[in-house]
Amino acid sequence: MFIYDKNKDAYVCPNNKLISRTSSLNQSYARTMYLYRSSQTDCNACPIKDKCLGEKTKNKQTQRWEHQELLDNYNANMQTDESKAIIKKRLAQQASVQ
Repeated sequence: MFIYDKNKDAYVCPNNKLISRTSSLNQSYARTMYLYRSSQTDCNACPIKDKCLGEKTKNKQTQRWEHQELLDNYNANMQTDESKAIIKKRLAQQASVQ
């Protein structure tokens, strides 16, 4: 339920607060992941805190891959009626070959 805002390079939580990028992490498999962390003050005052955080968690933290937009675009394209029709056709062709 956290939505990425490309223009602000931040996530927006369900309570409409920004979760800003803080630093980058380099994973062992050579991926650059960006770290986003909410304000502890915002989370403490949040009326829906129980839906986002565990009992002992002080603030929301998430990561985003530096090329995540490519995956998001691909996934959106795969949800079109045209793409679904192509996939269905390919599956039918594979079934007839077997």
